Amino acid sequence: MRTGIKLLLFTLFILVYADVNSQIKQDKIDIYNCILIEHFKADSVNTLLLIDSTCTANINLKHKDIDSILVKHLEFRNTDFDSIIAFRKSYKNHSKNKTIVPVELAIDNRLKYFKEDSLISLWNSNPDTLDFDNSFFWDYLYNNLKVEGFIQFSSPFFYKSNFVIVYCSIIQGPLAGYGANYFLVKENNTWSILKEKWAFVM
Repeated sequence: MRTGIKLLLFTLFILVYADVNSQIKQDKIDIYNCILIEHFKADSVNTLLLIDSTCTANINLKHKDIDSILVKHLEFRNTDFDSIIAFRKSYKNHSKNKTIVPVELAIDNRLKYFKEDSLISLWNSNPDTLDFDNSFFWDYLYNNLKVEGFIQFSSPFFYKSNFVIVYCSIIQGPLAGYGANYFLVKENNTWSILKEKWAFVM
């Protein structure tokens, strides 16, 4: 009898765990898609490499950036310096744990799924290691891979179950690209961008 109950509880645990993991994966796909749609809507880029693993977030959020939207969702005032510093630290530390970006995102023909290790190897294969612009690397991307750059996301930081922060960088050349943090909210089972905060532009 006890064995049967244990087996039943174990089965229920596995089913719940699988369902939660499935929902998290779907949320990641929806969140990343939301940002990609926004990017392709605003930019005329044709094709990008979608890097297969996440990167560390770059955030310079300051007290002056805390508007009514972030006051509502982050639940601290723009004068609450300690909370802002703690949030930045938690977000950046979370993003250091690399995760895999779902390959399902590459369904869009403007994205080519690409391993981060391969990108790093390609960069390091530059014959002239002193070449800051790394023309060898960019020529290979433009002429061999037929892409205009690459895009990489951080792992989503779920501040709440329906509020998330994600960093995204798009690099299209030695001095062309940007990084931004996106604040998204989930309402009626749909993710949407509330705010975009630039981290850098070059």
